[in-house]
Amino acid sequence: MSPPTHATMPPRFLGSAADRTAPAKFDGVFAMSSTEPKAFALAGVVMKRLLSGSQTDGQFCLFENVSGGDTRTPIHVHASDDETVYILEGELTAVIGGTAHRLTVGQSIFLPRRVPHQLLNVSRRPARYILIGTPAIFDRFLEEAGRELGPGEAVKPPTSEELDRLRRAAPKFGITLLADWSDQD
Repeated sequence: MSPPTHATMPPRFLGSAADRTAPAKFDGVFAMSSTEPKAFALAGVVMKRLLSGSQTDGQFCLFENVSGGDTRTPIHVHASDDETVYILEGELTAVIGGTAHRLTVGQSIFLPRRVPHQLLNVSRRPARYILIGTPAIFDRFLEEAGRELGPGEAVKPPTSEELDRLRRAAPKFGITLLADWSDQD
């Protein structure tokens, strides 16, 4: 006898019978054009917010990011949220817990909470990637730490004022900035 397949297995439900028959309630369906999202600059990276936590009931936030050549995020740790990155163009290096992982087009990586990490673009070309924050904490951090960009505004290297704003906002959102990889213990 062959093992059951997905098609032959009965559905499994969690919760009570009433939970199984009641329709899920979600009244927030969002369609956004590419001209609607807010864009921010943070640590030299352009971050275009595609979905905010207020649009996903706090479940996640979604960004399309562009990192110019020779850019890097600070080494940091998130206490309460995870990040997932998917490379659309170019390449990035994700350093997780001190170990470097080179990412190219079509590759993704999970950056778990409570593990120090850093994203670097060591090439001379821009990298474009999707970033998902789970749950949606990062978008609120970006509102406070980043600088909103106007339409077509180019990103320059971060100023000392922008870096100070990032340092002040980070602890409010459970983000710890580390000076270097020896600080991770």
